[in-house]
Amino acid sequence: FTKAASAKRQAARWFRVPGKGETVTLRHYQEDPIEFVEELEVGALKDFLAENILPRVGMLNTDTYDQYYSKKMGLLACLYPMRKTEDTEAKVEPYRADMQAIAKAFPDYYVVYTNTEDFAEALDEIFGVKKFPSFVVKTKTDSKRKFILQGEFTAQSAVAFVKKVE
Repeated sequence: FTKAASAKRQAARWFRVPGKGETVTLRHYQEDPIEFVEELEVGALKDFLAENILPRVGMLNTDTYDQYYSKKMGLLACLYPMRKTEDTEAKVEPYRADMQAIAKAFPDYYVVYTNTEDFAEALDEIFGVKKFPSFVVKTKTDSKRKFILQGEFTAQSAVAFVKKVE
């Protein structure tokens, strides 16, 4: 545990909880915990952390872009209008339940959000989106294909849209 925690100390907060036996539980904000069920061996634990380091619903920004794109899974981008001065996490909080419902419906995708004002140029370049709100489907991060649902959306309309374009 200590060796793996030291190797990934920048990526997470680590807590050692004394108890019966040794288990490792990975918990992302407002997501179900993920249990490491193999024998506690440093290599296996590092692999588990690398596989699960990203939240299923998470912020896409300069720190996470390469991580999400290296996974080569699909991306579902929930892009809400905001101003530069707004706190991205606070702005998307009212939509979090919808984003989690979308993530639950599509386990082969990550659901991402970002500050649409701060990253407007990048969003236009990556997704071809200039107006918000928008919902974007990229079936694979290494594909140029994308599908855009422009305007207000809910979990239900986003799920229906993904099913339509898959």
